Amino acid sequence: MCVGGGRLAEWWLPASIGFRPPPLKRLVRNANAVDVGGDALLYSTNLQLALTGGVGASLRGKFGLEIQYALNAAADMAGRTAVEVGDVFETSLPGLPWRHVFHSVATTEQYHTEPRVVSRILHHCLRRCTELGCRRLVTSPLGAGYGDLELPDYVRLLDEALAAKAHGLHEICVVCWDRHEFQKLLAATTRSSFQYEEEREPNARMPIQPHD
Repeated sequence: MCVGGGRLAEWWLPASIGFRPPPLKRLVRNANAVDVGGDALLYSTNLQLALTGGVGASLRGKFGLEIQYALNAAADMAGRTAVEVGDVFETSLPGLPWRHVFHSVATTEQYHTEPRVVSRILHHCLRRCTELGCRRLVTSPLGAGYGDLELPDYVRLLDEALAAKAHGLHEICVVCWDRHEFQKLLAATTRSSFQYEEEREPNARMPIQPHD
């Protein structure tokens, strides 16, 4: 496993016909998601909303119980008596490398991931990024860690969501902690050209700009 750092690979989303926004820089990084800054973080937790594994455990380990309390409070405010697969809860706490955290539930208790659920989560969070003025989104491969979604399928779903949504993102960074899984993530994107970059400054965010 690689503890933070690592190198970046980028691929580009072609501009839509008749509309030429700044090219969306799409990055992949072999790192722990909690060490990669941005305007927003998207990851997947469990149906109990217990930050005890994967990115959730890293969040709790690095930032303390406050993030678990904030997640529980967000679920309470949503008025849900039971959490369901496909739910997304938002939190915002001072002192984190992101202004917003999207806690999604992408897998069942049996670790099964439905592609349509991941697609729905991606579409929802891209819309919220637009509403919140986010320019850089950091995300783990939803449902492809503890869940049984294959990385090529996740990349396809992400491509489809990015192509379908008019969003204000300038950068999206997919972060994979396990070195072996990261190599599979790279292999899933070999159909596009990659350019390696040096690691950006810690906790980097894109400048916040007003939307037209």
